[in-house]
Amino acid sequence: RLKSSLLTAEHRVVSCAFLQLGGLGAGLCDIGSAEAAQEALLTVQRAAAAFKVALLRTIVDDKGVRCLLAGGVPGFAAEDDAWRAVSLCAACAEELHASGLRVSSGLTTGRMFCAYAGSELRAEYTLHGKVVNAAARMMSHAASKGSPLLIDAATRDAALLARPDARFESA
Repeated sequence: RLKSSLLTAEHRVVSCAFLQLGGLGAGLCDIGSAEAAQEALLTVQRAAAAFKVALLRTIVDDKGVRCLLAGGVPGFAAEDDAWRAVSLCAACAEELHASGLRVSSGLTTGRMFCAYAGSELRAEYTLHGKVVNAAARMMSHAASKGSPLLIDAATRDAALLARPDARFESA
């Protein structure tokens, strides 16, 4: 059960990533091997834990297999949220590519509405707003371009504050 104090909603700055896993089956939403899908999701979970980024949701539908991740949410907030989210997406792309899978991520940073949705018995932490929608669109654009990761300017700027020596390529 959730404590009622956890049911508060707020606007906060979050680095939000949508990560799409491709190559698990013949079609976008096909999963040919449950073992391969399980290993891919375990890879994302391990990376999320290593980089201290929250894995909020795994989605499997007609648009494929996607994960919603966030840095900056309660329990996962730090000065370098954007850098950790970028590092997570890059690590997932590298490791899963080595396994023969395709990864496309969209990553944005900005103020969004964050809250638990549901009841005290069953709830999930969720994100809403144009920054979240932009991350989903960037993930789709990355997939269409065959790119492993697209980030917005706010994420780049925030990541550079944490790691001034980092280098980013322009799309």
